[in-house]
Parts: sequence; structure tokens; C-alpha cells
Amino acid sequence: MNPDQPRRFPRPAVLLGSAALLVVAAAGVVAVQSRPATGTPAVAANQRPPKLPSAVPTPAATIAGRDGATVSCPTGAVPAIVLTRSTFTPGLAGGTVMNPGRYRISMSGTVQNETTQPIAVRAVTVHIGGQPWQSTVRVAGAVPAQSSVELVIEGTYQNPRPGTPDIHAELSWTWQAPELAPCGHDGLIEDD
Repeated sequence: MNPDQPRRFPRPAVLLGSAALLVVAAAGVVAVQSRPATGTPAVAANQRPPKLPSAVPTPAATIAGRDGATVSCPTGAVPAIVLTRSTFTPGLAGGTVMNPGRYRISMSGTVQNETTQPIAVRAVTVHIGGQPWQSTVRVAGAVPAQSSVELVIEGTYQNPRPGTPDIHAELSWTWQAPELAPCGHDGLIEDD
């Protein structure tokens, strides 16, 4: 061999070497593409336990209807009154105490129906200090499912003794659909 002549590699060896490099490169691409794209290592240290499963909803109560057929009762919270504003004339002493005397009281709020069926409002009864109060109540006669309607309560009240007003409004209602009447409050949740 002459040192001035370049050394020539046999062509099959070059082809085999190139083919081997291509196979290794293709395997690397496939391996990288098959890993999750989350950016997390394949083995994570200090793994947390899985989260608890979500709560399973309580199945609807079922009752025997008037004709003996099974009726699925509505679900949700028991319909309720929420009072949001009140005005006393004359004003309360210190903003919280009713002195003895005659007061004009105006209250407003909502009747809330968070059930899956519409209700019919039968009556709203108001008590002050545990005694019935004869007031004027304005409210819609029906409340659609998953909604609320405005409520206004007004009247005069003769307060016999000083103290903080203790006012409670109670809702009397029934299901709007007559076939649900036997359900009553079955399957409903008391919402505080």
C-alpha cells in the first residue's frame, strides 16, 4: 500500500454501518414517541395514593302511588323561606331592640325550591316571639323546580315587652303534580 493513496473501505461495510445507524435512530425515535408527553419521568418517587371516588348520589325515594304503581319521589333540599331584608318603623333601639309599642314591619326574601319538581305554595305563617303574627303575605302560588320566587311580608305588630325580635316564617307547600302528593318530604334533605 502506498501512503499517498487514500484508503478505500469496501462498499458493503459502509452500507451495513449506515443501515445499523438508521435502525438505532429509528428505535430511539419510536421509544421517545411512545413515552407519555407529561414530562414526568417513567418512574415517579413518592407517589400519592389515588383520590377517593366521588360520592354516589342517594337514589330517589320510591313509594306506591294511588293506583299501586311505583312513583319516584323528587330529590333536593326541602323548600324553604329565606328572609333577606327587614324594616321596622319606628327603628329598633340600638339597631337590635324592639321596645314596647306598635311597629310597622316590612320584610322581604324568597321562597326557594331546590327540588327536581315544581311546588305549590299553600301558606306562609309568621311568628314573632313564638306568637302568630297576622301579616299580609305576597308570594307566587307556585315555584318551578330549581328556582325561587320573591316573598314580601308586611304588617303592624304590637310589641308587649322590650327585646330582640325573634321572627320565624314557615312555609306550607305541596307538590304541584297530584301524583307526587304521597311523597311528602320523602327523599328530601333538610337544608340549614
